[in-house]
Amino acid sequence: TGAVLFTDLWGFTGFAESHLPYDVIHALNLLFRHLGRAVDDHDGYVDKYIGDNLMAIFGLGCESAETTCLNAVRAARDMLASLPRVNRYLADYLGGEFRLGIGIAYGSMVTGELGFPLKRQFTAIGDTVNVAARLESATRETRADLLVCNGVVRHLPAESFEPIRSHELALKGKSTPVLAHEITVLPDGPDA
Repeated sequence: TGAVLFTDLWGFTGFAESHLPYDVIHALNLLFRHLGRAVDDHDGYVDKYIGDNLMAIFGLGCESAETTCLNAVRAARDMLASLPRVNRYLADYLGGEFRLGIGIAYGSMVTGELGFPLKRQFTAIGDTVNVAARLESATRETRADLLVCNGVVRHLPAESFEPIRSHELALKGKSTPVLAHEITVLPDGPDA
């Protein structure tokens, strides 16, 4: 059991089309440095980069459900907070800006090494991973910065977030709608 976080970089295709390959790689590496630091600061594991997107796993150290979900949403909060700095740099040196959509799901998953024997990688698979990826995609249609599944909200302390609105989403591959929530993650308390 754990939490999976996916990021979705809006506006990247247009940016890539209008910039030199070196500048595209430079901008992505700048962004990934901030996103990866947010994951690492909250005891997560960067699983992979999928083009301009990132997948991270939380709870691999057998933390409680509350700690796992708090770590995931706090990483998302820090990712979103780092975006203005990235965008200021892009505006000053390369033109353009990015917007980030993040989806997080909590639940059962299978973790392990997968792949061709010469290129195996530790990863997670299962419904929780699929839901997180679909929530990340749904940030575009809902215009939300952060969408989390109901399982994440159930495990968060009430003082750690503010609800914005909820959505019943028909996600690809799911036979029933999934309840997702837009939330604002509050600053860590003094005991965090």
